[in-house]
Amino acid sequence: MFGKEHFKPYRYVRLKVKAKKNKDFHYYKPFISALAYFCFFTSFFGLIFLASPLIIAQSIVFLQKINKNLISYAGNQNTTVVNVSSQTLTPKVDLASQPFFIKIPKINVDAKVFPNIDPFDKTSYEPALSQGVAHATGSAFPGEEKMIYIFGHSTDYDWNVARYNALFYQLKDLEIGDEVSLTLGEKTFQYQVADKQIVEANDFSLFSQNKEQNVLILQTCYPPGTTWKRLLILAKFIGD
Repeated sequence: MFGKEHFKPYRYVRLKVKAKKNKDFHYYKPFISALAYFCFFTSFFGLIFLASPLIIAQSIVFLQKINKNLISYAGNQNTTVVNVSSQTLTPKVDLASQPFFIKIPKINVDAKVFPNIDPFDKTSYEPALSQGVAHATGSAFPGEEKMIYIFGHSTDYDWNVARYNALFYQLKDLEIGDEVSLTLGEKTFQYQVADKQIVEANDFSLFSQNKEQNVLILQTCYPPGTTWKRLLILAKFIGD
């Protein structure tokens, strides 16, 4: 046994084992990845949901602190105080509703003035002239710095003055320089006679010439007791 045959050492044979590919794993890999992502996002948003009350509470506290600091800062700044009462607009007074009177010392006239009376409408001016004199509608009121037009009755004889309430019967006796006063409400306005004219009944030139002026025009019929012409007295404003 040991004579002719040579000794042959034992040789180890290295076996190469090839791993068998698992086809099932590759088939399910996309589903496993999707499941992993789903679990991750579910956990993430679940944590946010659970923590949201705390986050909201902390945010509110933070905003309250900011608001408190802003209020404190604003309170420390120099502020300008506006006196609102001094700038309050005074409501416009209805001048026609104020007590209105005329005084002419020279001819003893002290009468009530009825405002906004149409001088062309007899049904409008007759009731007013039976109790006083009339302020023509469309003309200004004292203080408005434009033409004021007041008219009244005249008559033929002294004994008819009371009968017809002819307060302007003696208007013919006024002369340049005589004074007339108008009282509206609690304020009195002074005028001085500057012109005296006798015109035709349809002559309104004196009115058109002075409608934007601070003047008073008094009118009555002339000659007394007729309606033929008009006696006009123009008085200029001299103060209040």
